[in-house]
Amino acid sequence: MSANSPSRVVALVAVLLVASVVPALATSGTGNATAASVSFTPSVVYEERGDVANITVQTNGGGYLNIGSPSDAFWLRIKVGGGKKKVRLDTYRAGMAKSREEMEKAISGGTLIEFGLSDLNKPLGAAKYTMNVTRNGNELGIGALVLEERGTFGVSTRIAPDGVGAKEVSSKQGMEKHGVAPGGKVAYDDWLLVHINATGVKGALDAAILSENDDVMQVNFVQTSTQPNADPNRFYGAEASRVFTVGDREGFYLAVDTSSHGIEPGDAYRVEFVVPKESPLTKKRENVSANIKVVDRQVDLNRNGPGEKIVVDGKTTIRGSTSLTPGSTINISARDDDIPPFHMGRTVTVTNERTFETTFDFSDIEPGREFDIRLADQKRTVPGIVAIEATPTATTAAPDPTTTATPDPTTTETATRTTAPPDTATQTTKTTAAGLTQAPVDATSKPLTQRAVENASDADGASDGGGGGGLVPVPGFGPLVGLVALLAGGLVAARRR
Repeated sequence: MSANSPSRVVALVAVLLVASVVPALATSGTGNATAASVSFTPSVVYEERGDVANITVQTNGGGYLNIGSPSDAFWLRIKVGGGKKKVRLDTYRAGMAKSREEMEKAISGGTLIEFGLSDLNKPLGAAKYTMNVTRNGNELGIGALVLEERGTFGVSTRIAPDGVGAKEVSSKQGMEKHGVAPGGKVAYDDWLLVHINATGVKGALDAAILSENDDVMQVNFVQTSTQPNADPNRFYGAEASRVFTVGDREGFYLAVDTSSHGIEPGDAYRVEFVVPKESPLTKKRENVSANIKVVDRQVDLNRNGPGEKIVVDGKTTIRGSTSLTPGSTINISARDDDIPPFHMGRTVTVTNERTFETTFDFSDIEPGREFDIRLADQKRTVPGIVAIEATPTATTAAPDPTTTATPDPTTTETATRTTAPPDTATQTTKTTAAGLTQAPVDATSKPLTQRAVENASDADGASDGGGGGGLVPVPGFGPLVGLVALLAGGLVAARRR
């Protein structure tokens, strides 16, 4: 059961028993006794079996950290220096160790002095393990390590821009700064960050595991978008760019470059985490998964009018949408090499809604000039044009029927005609080319009649009857009235032509 000889085990047990009963005293140079100071922070460390326990101990002169006891079938004696010390115990490797060399790999932050091995062949069991610090056989402080059962809970994904380096994205700060929810998709060439949400697995993490047939745990990427009878593309966690843990978060992460591993735009994948039934981590098979789709790196500019050209006018904001991960950058420029040439460039950041925008000032560019809007990263060009100012169209207001009179080409206006209600007199006179005057018969708005101007030949109202310029009688009218009626009829006929 133990790699140590029976005498070594007995000696270690004796040391532990003595440490529990001898008073903790130290003698100063002046002969005065002073109590040694030792503390565990926290005094009880909780962790899942298979994970790495972080034990923090502070002493004022160093000593020996003891973990476990013969009754636990596991114990360690680790030398620590004075001050604040952090000891890490890999509870997976410690339970699997078969030699001193393997046990030393399970510990960091102190020097292994004594140890007892077990035939667990699996992580340290779920139990309470006593801890204390001794010096010169004296117990200076106590604590406890409590290991609980582990579990597997799920797989989740996040994404990060391709411009972020693998080292930067594989840290707690990098994850918090660059990692965003994918919404079910990731742009080709961006990072896919997979979180395996499981406890009790950190101790077993190694570059050699997570492969297809690993008997501890596996991470499989299986294409689900294949055609009938076609073999799906597959790759495994051991091929990921990075496998890492993030602070005190449970489980571990994988950083996958979606431009590698045979991935193509349009592919869909299922990401599986499997703990086989034969694994030392479990008594039964565990399997959880998540799905993700890989899409083209697409950047689209919003049109602001009919056709393909983007119309600009003065300071113009150009907007668009994209499949790129929020936080990605897009290089966009407006340029034309005609005379005089111009070039305006911007670098914009994709928002959380996968949109972007930037403003260019085209105030100094002549109307109607065509140019290119370039998306250099996508090797795309969209035509643009400076708006042409519309020519003002002359409009003629409709005449106001209450103030406008139609002129008679045979008359000269001598007064302005004003429309009034029917009971209002119209004060208008017109002089015709024949020397006649039009005037109202009375003070009502009735048709005008005509009368001859008095002269020497007809002042007495009589006619010479001989055609010497006399008026031709009109039946029903006097000679003068008949002449006026005839002239009036001629004028009406002339107006109707």
